[in-house]
Amino acid sequence: MSKLKLAIVIGSIRPNRFGGHAAQWIEEVAQRRGDFEVELIDLKDYPMPLFAEEASPLYAPSKDEVARRWQKKVGEFDAFIFTAAEYNHGPTAVLKNALDYAYAEWGKPVAFVGYGGVGGARAVEQLRLHAIELQMAPVRSAIHILFPDYLAVIKDGKPLSELEHLNQAARQMLDSWHGGPPPSKQRAKRVCARRPSRKKPMTITLNHTIVSARDKDAAARFFAEIFGLRFEGLGGHFAPVRVNDTLTLDFADAKGTIASQHYAFHVNDAEFDAILQREGRWAHLRKRTPEL
Repeated sequence: MSKLKLAIVIGSIRPNRFGGHAAQWIEEVAQRRGDFEVELIDLKDYPMPLFAEEASPLYAPSKDEVARRWQKKVGEFDAFIFTAAEYNHGPTAVLKNALDYAYAEWGKPVAFVGYGGVGGARAVEQLRLHAIELQMAPVRSAIHILFPDYLAVIKDGKPLSELEHLNQAARQMLDSWHGGPPPSKQRAKRVCARRPSRKKPMTITLNHTIVSARDKDAAARFFAEIFGLRFEGLGGHFAPVRVNDTLTLDFADAKGTIASQHYAFHVNDAEFDAILQREGRWAHLRKRTPEL
């Protein structure tokens, strides 16, 4: 199985930046796992001007040659880690500028190694918002290199690899892309999938969990049957249907006092006919179904 291609981007270009220490350390951690093909990317090598294109790369090709080279490089990878310095409670201008100079090439998992004030936490939180707008999928875990860690490296000459709490945070962050070691490339790519794939022939659109019905039990049983779900009606005001581990549809009588919320599911004629043919005992409902 091919390895996941991971780019570690140094998000600062200052001559005395700390980002190089952070980037080299997380590069070593990722390489030791054996399931990443890691490349270190330095924004110094992509001196793009402040974004002044006529249109966003979402809508039009960039005219700047360095920007086009940057976009091509970004498109080579399956996932990203950015080192995130914190300047005045926010990320560096050069990193934000680099994000703005691409769009379609992003759309993949991303994680952050923050440093600076409070471990770069405020910069990382802002970068998460930018990443989501760029169709990226930020993982929950991040690494925050606090001021004592910074001093241990800069003043005492201690490598980050000797700070076990950071090594533990790095393992947790990298594991989160895959659900724990050992990962697979396919599972990591599913993090950034816009829609889950469905093997069933119909598409269900869930808007709310309370469903109004004239006969809550009949409607819930019918819905559970045709969609292969579990009816959990045990009496009481609601007749629940289990959709997954975290979601139930709670059918309620329309005459009840609970305010019902909008719910819709969409099945075309051919799909519905296939359902009824598969579930022969429901064939009599072709012309008369419970009101959902």
